[in-house]
Amino acid sequence: IMATCRIAPLIRRKCNGKQNISSIKATLTRTCKRNLNSAASKNNYREGLFSLANLNEPKDFLSLANDAIEDCNAVRRDVHNSLTVPDFPPSKTLHFLDQISNNVCSVIDASELCRSVHTCAKWREQAALAFQVLSEYIGELNADVALYQSLIPITSNPEVMKSLTEEERRMAILLQKEFERDAIHLADDQRHEVQKLQGFVTQLESMFTENLLDHKIFDIKGPLAHEVFNTIPAHTLGNAIPQRGSSTSNPPTVTLSTEPHIANALLKYSHSPNLRKEVYFETNTSCPQNLEVLDALIRQRHELASKMGYPSYAHYFLSDKMASKPENVFNFLESVRIESKQRYNQDLEVLSKAKMQVEGTNEPLQAWDLSYYSGLVKANIFQGQEEGGDGSIAGYFTVDQSLEGMQYLT
Repeated sequence: IMATCRIAPLIRRKCNGKQNISSIKATLTRTCKRNLNSAASKNNYREGLFSLANLNEPKDFLSLANDAIEDCNAVRRDVHNSLTVPDFPPSKTLHFLDQISNNVCSVIDASELCRSVHTCAKWREQAALAFQVLSEYIGELNADVALYQSLIPITSNPEVMKSLTEEERRMAILLQKEFERDAIHLADDQRHEVQKLQGFVTQLESMFTENLLDHKIFDIKGPLAHEVFNTIPAHTLGNAIPQRGSSTSNPPTVTLSTEPHIANALLKYSHSPNLRKEVYFETNTSCPQNLEVLDALIRQRHELASKMGYPSYAHYFLSDKMASKPENVFNFLESVRIESKQRYNQDLEVLSKAKMQVEGTNEPLQAWDLSYYSGLVKANIFQGQEEGGDGSIAGYFTVDQSLEGMQYLT
């Protein structure tokens, strides 16, 4: 009954638009079925990963992606039908479009996060697959001329725009710009070329991320192996990474990984500059195949921007952002550089002095020194504060301050 009540206004509009009875019955049946399925799903609801319902194992990602596509296609049919209904409420059109966006984004945002941060390869693999499926579907949505045409009578009519709330007006304008970023307003052949390029760009971006997450395993031998064990206990390393040697091997051997939690711990806490240097270079040269990916990505992005009438991909990307053009980004970064230069030089001097005192050398500060000496300086300043000193930076938050801050945020 409630489903029928919710759809009654829509039926009246269809009748006024002289839609045939079969169309009305189809809409009623679909909507009732959707509500019954929704009620059933609530009874079987299980909150899963990222608070998504029923995302409890890796394979669920693809199921959720397919469900989102099915729901969106039902709403798309509603939008297509609305084009034949005179005086269809613009706010209802915007609600339909927002519903489509929400259905897709709730899954694709979670899959993008999961493929980037999850520690399990199976979860990352399935999340990447769902991301790819929904990315292609978004390309299909952005090429749906009927969806775009449903916006034009709204954004092109000042009286209609005036009747909307500020939020609705902004949404309508941003949606139109988003459609036009995907060449919906171009001729069919040009639009197909742009969509093809966008598909290449998405694939290359995914490949770049996946390559970064394919962590490299490498061995440290000799005296540096002992330095590793002095920083991270052997049993901790053994639990994290299968070892191909030990501290008693000849020579002593430890197996490490470029995974951030291992590499960053050594860069921050190891007293050995040689070990930090070794780990830094292994970490930052662990993915040479991405050089080719980046070259291809640069070419494809530039070609895409050119097809859309922009001088560079930066102009294309920023066209609907607050910065609006590359010059504004450069000016902002330059102003930040100028404003922070004095503080940067002061901090660099403090870290360089710390290195000279610890290592007894005048060698310049290196990239692999920054994390170690930053932590050392902060720890010393914090200790000075605890002893009544006047240090300006605290390395840690106290428990009381942390709890107070958490209460404030909640």
